[in-house]
Amino acid sequence: MTTYGFTLFSELNGPTAMVEQAEAAESAGFDFLGMSDHFHPWLSRHTDSPFAWSVLGAVASRTEQLELITLVTCPFVRYHPAVIAQAAATVQLLSDGRFTLGLGAGENLSEHVVGRGWPPIDVRHAMLAESVEVMRRLWSGEWVTHRSPRLTVEDAKIWSLPDTPPRIAIAGSGPRSIELATEHAEAIVCDSPDPNVASSFKDAKGHGEAITQIPVAYDPDPEVALDAAHHFAFGATGWKVMSELPNVPGFDATAELVSDDRITGLVATGADPATLVDRVKAAIDAGYDHVSVVQVGPDRTDGFLDWWRDEVRPELP
Repeated sequence: MTTYGFTLFSELNGPTAMVEQAEAAESAGFDFLGMSDHFHPWLSRHTDSPFAWSVLGAVASRTEQLELITLVTCPFVRYHPAVIAQAAATVQLLSDGRFTLGLGAGENLSEHVVGRGWPPIDVRHAMLAESVEVMRRLWSGEWVTHRSPRLTVEDAKIWSLPDTPPRIAIAGSGPRSIELATEHAEAIVCDSPDPNVASSFKDAKGHGEAITQIPVAYDPDPEVALDAAHHFAFGATGWKVMSELPNVPGFDATAELVSDDRITGLVATGADPATLVDRVKAAIDAGYDHVSVVQVGPDRTDGFLDWWRDEVRPELP
């Protein structure tokens, strides 16, 4: 059975607004909440970028049934996997077991800020696999010491542990990241509903779930909706560019090249529910079990959520 999520888009919302949106999304009948985890926003036209883990704690305590997932966290460079293991365990406790830790190999834009450089993708994939192994050991309650050329953990133990550790989902696009998800995760995340990603993961694993998200620029005014859709112009660059560009001005420059036709092909734009319904159904047909929507229009609570509940959700399976 398909579940539907609402992504808390931190690039356009401060922490208080996201907590309010989470409560409203639960009231509107969504099944889960996603949340981006970045240091910087993508574009200078964006307004915010709060610390995801503080917001997750507040959201966990202010909701009751919604599943929660990071979309996604890079557990190394800017962070350390021991710290993320502790953070995820805490959110799992606060949410009474509703948390999935979505992981990925990161983007230079947010990870470079701590001055540790930006490794090539093969090294990041190796760091991701190693990080997952360390986190699972920490969630087992053991003392962990781990030393390798890429990662050191010194005599660490997590004391506040949930009865059931968080599930892990790993972002996948190419063959190696799909392989990592198959080996180390219960689910795969793809930022667009690529059927090859879902089928490759499920075929290789023999089970498992696929998660994707669809950007939406809902507004009754077509001009407002179209302008808002360009909040997601960074996504038109493709993942290789998104993972390597180091700063907001660079993304601003690429966003200027994105035409209106290109952005409406990427973002479900306007107030016609059929536009979003068709894209969600296509994602389901592509093998995705969990589909989240990312509203980048100006109304992220009452108007959008009423539209979703009354006009979009009834048309979906």
